[in-house]
Amino acid sequence: MFFSVVRLSERLDWGFGNPNVTGTYIATLIVSAWVLPVLVPSRRGRWAARLVLAARIAFSLASLAVSGWLAWKELQTGSRGGAAAAFVGIFATLAAWVPRWNWRRVAGGAALVVIAAAAFFASGKIVHQAERLSPGYSVGDASIGNRLRIWKWTPAMMENAPGGWGLGRAPKAFMAWYQDADHLDVYAALVNSHLEWLVEFNWFWRLAYLLGWALAFRLAWPPSSRFGKNNAAFRRFCAVTYGTWMALATGSFFSTVANEWPLWVVPAFLFVVVLWGRFARWGFPSWRNLLATVAAPSAVVMVALLIAGAITSPMMVRDGGAYVKIGKGAPEIVILSGADAKETVRQFRTFWRQRHGLPTVLRIETQYYADKPGKPGLPGVEKLRTLALLGHPDPELGRKFSARAGRILVFGAAFAPDEFLDAEALKKTQAVSGEFSSSSHILAWQASGRLAEIPGAGDFLEDWMERIVKEEPAGEAKNEGARK
Repeated sequence: MFFSVVRLSERLDWGFGNPNVTGTYIATLIVSAWVLPVLVPSRRGRWAARLVLAARIAFSLASLAVSGWLAWKELQTGSRGGAAAAFVGIFATLAAWVPRWNWRRVAGGAALVVIAAAAFFASGKIVHQAERLSPGYSVGDASIGNRLRIWKWTPAMMENAPGGWGLGRAPKAFMAWYQDADHLDVYAALVNSHLEWLVEFNWFWRLAYLLGWALAFRLAWPPSSRFGKNNAAFRRFCAVTYGTWMALATGSFFSTVANEWPLWVVPAFLFVVVLWGRFARWGFPSWRNLLATVAAPSAVVMVALLIAGAITSPMMVRDGGAYVKIGKGAPEIVILSGADAKETVRQFRTFWRQRHGLPTVLRIETQYYADKPGKPGLPGVEKLRTLALLGHPDPELGRKFSARAGRILVFGAAFAPDEFLDAEALKKTQAVSGEFSSSSHILAWQASGRLAEIPGAGDFLEDWMERIVKEEPAGEAKNEGARK
């Protein structure tokens, strides 16, 4: 998705169309492969115990071989998010596998992780992916910079849109309202599954999303050893499940990958087995435990997002699912945009950010508003200073606001004067169009005497926002140029 010194064609892709998805998928397989030695049941008796030990050794070697082969494939994806997911998953599995930690076990576990990491990165030289995986490369990598530029605005996007931006609309919302004016990159995702869904959901589903992940982690964590040694196999199975979910969560943090359903198959299967084991024998955590390990952390994250949103938000954008409000208080300017005027969003955003002391403005994408079920309520508007019509907006909304506006500006003349402006509204209307406009309604506007034509301009007028904020009454059309 982003720039790198390694061509995308050189990176392993198992048909997902994105090596980052492949990397996260392989990470979950690396961790889940260690479920094999857990499957060997315990048996009493001298010879039975030896057979069980031999079987566990054999299955452990098989898991090691499978994990090693998958780690080799992980390297070939060149996915740093996938590599991070694999290491986090393995470390989480170790942390959950060992029932009681002491300094020797901590040192041994750390040594294993360091040795595995060194071998992993050293092997990258062979498949020419070590540069992508090295810290020195990451510092100057464009993909890291792009991620940070996007992620820093996600709390503000949540704060600005309490009802959510809507599924699939987060990348467009970022590019329209939050992307730096000097960056023209086009994004298909926010490069983080968790943040993207949190931005698109409302606050209720944001909390539900956090609670869902926290509950999955808590239930996958091995049950207390108070059940005795008989639950050792189940505890280890839970440890592998916990590590697999941690790998999925980590990979989903570094890229937008969680929308690919194959990534959920293995973690979901392991989780279902864990739930069955808890239902059948091992039980569930108490409500008090769930409040401490699930509800409390989720609440802390929610509060952190709210605080971060309040701090980082430009306090300009408000999204009700169908409109965007900039500024505080009742709107003085309403802009109705048709589907043919969406290219003005970036210019509109930049203009209002760079200027200070501008009146509160409400911009409505009328096509999206009309398609919204139930048509959400708009902020109260009693009296408007200016109503601006871009493209061909919704006539119903046009008539609603035109009666309350002190002046009406029509940009592009994309509709006939009498389509939704009555005689009284037309008296306070000024249409502005380029000399070379392709609109078929130019002659009708000329006949109305309300048209100002801009010499040398076409369908797009660069100064349309300056005209909106000018405090001028809409009198007779100014002679800014005429057709010859």
